[in-house]
Amino acid sequence: MFFIEKHIVYNIIIVRNFQGKKNNRLFLYSWPVLFILFIVLLLFVYGVFTLFGKMRETAKNKEIAQVRLANLENRKKKLERDIEELSNDKGKERIFREDYGLARPGEGVIVIVDEKNSDIVEIDAEKKGFWGLIRAFFGF
Repeated sequence: MFFIEKHIVYNIIIVRNFQGKKNNRLFLYSWPVLFILFIVLLLFVYGVFTLFGKMRETAKNKEIAQVRLANLENRKKKLERDIEELSNDKGKERIFREDYGLARPGEGVIVIVDEKNSDIVEIDAEKKGFWGLIRAFFGF
């Protein structure tokens, strides 16, 4: 008799537990819970796409930084060469002659000025009017 009562009580507990799980499922499959889960999913997807956008931007910035680094390294090498060149008298003389137009005593300095053809084209274009300006611009 005790065994039967124990068995019945055990079955009642199992049935109640099963019904409790069924209630939990009904709660999890309800519209409000599914709506909240959908919102969480949308936030997650938005975060992932934002992350990919930032990754692309970071890759572009990395390329720009690498180009700038290469330019700065080239400039550093050039400045180091210039410093080495300025450490001797020959290098100093070359810089003074090229940049400042200086000469040794007894030497003369010749300055060559290039004539600009753009002034001539503008004068001719003014004589020919608007269409002459267009032709001169495109080289006709």
